[in-house]
Amino acid sequence: MQEILRIGICDDEKVIHDLMKQLIHTYCEKNNITVQVSSYMSGTELLDSQDIINLDTLFLDIDMPKIDGIETAFQLNNNKVACKTIMLTSKTERFKEAFKIGAFRFVTKPIEQKEVFEAIDDVRVRMLGTNLLSVYRDGKECFVMEKDIAYIMLDKTSAYVYTEKYEFRSDESLAWWEEKLDQRLFVRCHKGCIVNVSKIVDVDKKNIVLVTGERCPIARRRAKEVEQRWMEYDTKYR
Repeated sequence: MQEILRIGICDDEKVIHDLMKQLIHTYCEKNNITVQVSSYMSGTELLDSQDIINLDTLFLDIDMPKIDGIETAFQLNNNKVACKTIMLTSKTERFKEAFKIGAFRFVTKPIEQKEVFEAIDDVRVRMLGTNLLSVYRDGKECFVMEKDIAYIMLDKTSAYVYTEKYEFRSDESLAWWEEKLDQRLFVRCHKGCIVNVSKIVDVDKKNIVLVTGERCPIARRRAKEVEQRWMEYDTKYR
């Protein structure tokens, strides 16, 4: 299974975009990673984009006109965009501001390869579910990233894979899925269902409530494990 990274760059200088793209592609080639890079020339352009919810990490310049990186990151947090934000800046005095909005790391300008590579390394350690897995929709094979899956439900002989927007079918068993999926991210809540703990909104004694609005029942003997895995995700990886 091929690891894939979805990285955004938001900076008002084209030269920074060119340098960052070069470094990111060099890193990914060395580590056998498929990468998708998205560029944004301002905080406004970034916030207006429909693609930001899919980013794994974002290199975000602090000092930009109109909406700076701190305000941009604040609005991303309010919109519950979950990517890891790495601040780009030459002004270390603004680090305190960036900590307040939950910056994951910093890369100082002038940008150096070693610092960018170390930042991506740290992101990968904290990232979950980046593999692509084969599923079917309308009879055609397609691929879904693990972390985009909300839950997988067994229905007679087929497993159905649900993201927040789409339903897919799989000929593989639920046991196969349980083995292939990132164990830090997925847990079986009863014999016919596996859930993504990052998609959980609430858990009670009988049900899991997901961001999709779906309520998945919990087997009594699995309730403790589900709660533990959800708490572990929240403290270690969110």
